Amino acid sequence: MLHSMGYQTSGVYSIIPSGADAIDVYCDMISDGGGWTVFQKRYDGSVNFYRNYAEYVQGFGDVSGEYWLGLDIIYLLAKDGVELRIDMVDYSNNQVYAHYSQFSIGSPITNYRVTFSSYSGTAGEGLNAANAQGFTTYDLDNDNLAGNCAVDYQGAWWYQSCYTSNLNGVYGIQNELRGIVWNWPEPKYMTSTEMKLRESS
Repeated sequence: MLHSMGYQTSGVYSIIPSGADAIDVYCDMISDGGGWTVFQKRYDGSVNFYRNYAEYVQGFGDVSGEYWLGLDIIYLLAKDGVELRIDMVDYSNNQVYAHYSQFSIGSPITNYRVTFSSYSGTAGEGLNAANAQGFTTYDLDNDNLAGNCAVDYQGAWWYQSCYTSNLNGVYGIQNELRGIVWNWPEPKYMTSTEMKLRESS
């Protein structure tokens, strides 16, 4: 929306999601034509992402740095279907991305169940195990295992049993599945991630 109104510079903007008050978000106005609202950003490990469910619902961090926007706001932005782009950089400084032309988040009653389709990109289809899953944290288990994937891998995610990606895992860890992993077709360990959405074109 902001991009179509002529805003061309990436940075922090104020938006008003339907059904919510104004909030500050980081907008990427460059990647693939721009217009992206960033809802997850990691690059230096300054923010702890091993948090409880209430914190993931509300959001945490600083939109000028590392942050998670909050499941409530992500739901309001994505409930009717949007595009999703994930930009990542690994420990060899390789830059890869994943794009899904259809992405939506369910209501709080569904535990913010995620659905997506139509992958393209250079990263591999690392979200596939998350499709149709609710969100799991160490204090609320919505995965398909008897145990809790968030506890086992020290993250929070749309875990199945357990994952093919773990982008809210522990920062700075290589060669361990509790790190920031894009696990398709084999594990890739990331130093930088951005998850972002925009209205479908």
